[in-house]
Amino acid sequence: MKNWAKLTLTAAACALMCTALSGCGGKTIELDDYVEIECSGFNTAGTASYSIDFDGIVEDYEEAFGIEDGSWSDTIKAVDYLERNIDASFDKDEGLSNGDTITLTIDAKKDKIKDKYSVNLKFSDITYEVTELGEAKEFNPFDYITVSYSGFAPNGELDIEQNYDMPVYADFIADKTEKLNNGDTITITAKGTRGDFAEACLDKGYIPTETTHEYTVEGLASYVTKLDEIPKESLDKMCAQAKDLITANVCWSSDMIKKEAVYDEDLSFEQLGSDFVGAYLLTSKGTSNVSPYNKIYLVYKVKYAIRAYEYTPEGEAKRHRVENQITKEQEFYTLCELGDILLLGDGTCSFDIGKMKICDGKVVVTDELCNIYGYKLSRFFSWKGYSDIDTLFNGAVAKYVDKYNYETTVK
Repeated sequence: MKNWAKLTLTAAACALMCTALSGCGGKTIELDDYVEIECSGFNTAGTASYSIDFDGIVEDYEEAFGIEDGSWSDTIKAVDYLERNIDASFDKDEGLSNGDTITLTIDAKKDKIKDKYSVNLKFSDITYEVTELGEAKEFNPFDYITVSYSGFAPNGELDIEQNYDMPVYADFIADKTEKLNNGDTITITAKGTRGDFAEACLDKGYIPTETTHEYTVEGLASYVTKLDEIPKESLDKMCAQAKDLITANVCWSSDMIKKEAVYDEDLSFEQLGSDFVGAYLLTSKGTSNVSPYNKIYLVYKVKYAIRAYEYTPEGEAKRHRVENQITKEQEFYTLCELGDILLLGDGTCSFDIGKMKICDGKVVVTDELCNIYGYKLSRFFSWKGYSDIDTLFNGAVAKYVDKYNYETTVK
């Protein structure tokens, strides 16, 4: 009976010793004691990180790791082995705010480590409350750029001028920079010069309120594309110049074909007036190298008269002019052309009135028409124009339909 009691006591003592060594032949290591958690960054955008002091573990338990006399090489091997077999992860490690609670879960191959060294790892999930994150300053990077437009719609260009006093430098990239028209929407993105722009801002204590912004193109002087875009005062100015050109340049005469007793002053041309009948507006279809981009044809009906004096039928050499005058009235159509008409931001038009020109079409008054009192006269006239509207359309508009769209008020 006494021998049994002694055996029982000895077994109990061994069990107590094994517990102290955490399983006979092993040393218990509280791994949690060597884990450090910290958060950095700024409130609402904080990041969590952890570290495990593997050097401290090996240093505190040199004997368990079989390190004799502080062997440097054995220490390095033990630390490396622990690093390769112990890992951890957070349930959330970014976008953190003060007051958040996060959990670090340790994943250690403790059986493998125990087989290698006489240690038993003990660990658990670690909870951590986020505190003391600094407050980042908000700023809008688009407050530091000026967006403007140049050129003429629909071929305008985007200009971005950057203020380099902005807290965090960015590259501003637009999804469209040319061939712009008023009303177009452009998206500009702020990008980091190296890596993510938002992260670069946080590194310096800032949070961008937006990283993309939409702009609407406006204020570009545009080429007129519809007749009703031309203000009345501008059209009146064009028509006045056209009428002056028609009055001064619409008619010329041939050289005289001399006939006896027929004089230059016996036949004359008189313009009776011109009436505006409408306009054609031609606008580019977008074909390359089309110039001008647009042009307007102002169409007029011109009335004229040929006046001649009648002669007495007293023989070829003895004709005498009689005072009564014979008149024959006719009409034709002509047009004046003006290109590159711009519509400015204030609704007014811009154009170079000095570049208006009269058409190259020609109407010839033949001898037959000039023979207004029974025999041929010695002169004929040519008009800058067309005999009718269809001929005018074919000669001035139809030949450009491959490059231009057209709109008209001519009936």
